[in-house]
Amino acid sequence: MVSEHIEKAMKKIEGWWQGELVGDRTCIGFVVPNPLKFLIANRRNPRLLYSLIRWYLNQRRVPKESINIKNRKVVRSRYSVIYEHFNKLWPHPVEGEVNIEKFIEEGMRTLLSVGYFGEEIPRILHQYGARGVPIIMPAFLGANLKFLEDTSLTEPFVDSWNDLKLELHPSNPWYEMSLRLVETAVRKSKGKFLVDIPDFGDVFTSLYLMRGPVIFQDIGFDNKLLEVRDKFMELWIKAYEDFWQITSQKFPGSSNWLIWAPGKSYACQCDASCIAVSASKKEVAPILLRRIVEDFIVPEMEKLGKYLDYIIWHLDGEEELEYLDTLLEMPQIKAIQWRPIYYGDPESSPAHPKWIPLFRKIQKAGKSLWVAAENEKEVGGLIENLAPERLYISGGFTGKTEKEAREFLKRVEYLTRQKIKSRSF
Repeated sequence: MVSEHIEKAMKKIEGWWQGELVGDRTCIGFVVPNPLKFLIANRRNPRLLYSLIRWYLNQRRVPKESINIKNRKVVRSRYSVIYEHFNKLWPHPVEGEVNIEKFIEEGMRTLLSVGYFGEEIPRILHQYGARGVPIIMPAFLGANLKFLEDTSLTEPFVDSWNDLKLELHPSNPWYEMSLRLVETAVRKSKGKFLVDIPDFGDVFTSLYLMRGPVIFQDIGFDNKLLEVRDKFMELWIKAYEDFWQITSQKFPGSSNWLIWAPGKSYACQCDASCIAVSASKKEVAPILLRRIVEDFIVPEMEKLGKYLDYIIWHLDGEEELEYLDTLLEMPQIKAIQWRPIYYGDPESSPAHPKWIPLFRKIQKAGKSLWVAAENEKEVGGLIENLAPERLYISGGFTGKTEKEAREFLKRVEYLTRQKIKSRSF
């Protein structure tokens, strides 16, 4: 059982996966913080309230326009007090025991003091404290993680593919912690929020993190690498199944770091393909990229496509446009998320009008589209130019109140009806 809001959102998102418009509005999801609810929910937690007051004061000191990917130190400075609070609840395994019960309880209070609108669904993210744990499979297979304020880094540990024996052990500290995190969150959810399956990562980026940049020299020269690839994919499915067995007891479908789906789903990617292109000589990059696509991306999609029901591809960077046609030809991939490198200026926004031809190409290929918008103008442009039944917009609301949020949803509904009406002539 899930809440009425989650159930309605699920119905619309399921239609989006199928290319069908459920209701009179394209899919859109965003949140509106409610300070009063937060204060009431955390009135007995003075340490967290103190952290939030410090965070608020820090926000006022830092100009909003200075926040962009080029200046990550500024981003961290704005949220450092929040990171500090939740990270204390989740120390590195060598530093102390994690109180997962307390971590989930505090996360729940924060989660449920936020207003969720449209198809935005409250979810417990798979993270250690306030740190994201992207591409966690290398840690499950033996790598150590280095903790930063807002993320974690994998430390390479493979010197040779010939000596590597990949195994998935329940006693692995990272695997054990992740299972406990998901089990605890599922038990405490009571239908009020969903629980994400971990971001396992893709095969090639995972092997890159385990081996380091020298993997680019291994491609095409070390046949053992392809054997490791096949073993990795087997263990990937084993890990997914272990977490799926936990979440599917309480929730329909599955929720990953990007979006929910009515069956087994995952946001697939290959971030290391962008690294390969940027790190290689101009004349070598196309050859290396072709090997990555043929030897890793295509076999992985064919393998996972037989196990997963819904795959969305995390198109992370313009370098990946080089093999977009290959992705669009694969029936296993149901949707595409577009995420160019965003520097905070309008020209680099994921929803900038210059990307409209790209979005139309994706939808014309029969794929649904997930894109983040910065403001109401971008939302209007997306609805005006794209098929509403295959469009999911994340964000785009710049108001402050829940009343404004409800009025914005009515506006999105109106724009969707106008788009459908104009298309009927």
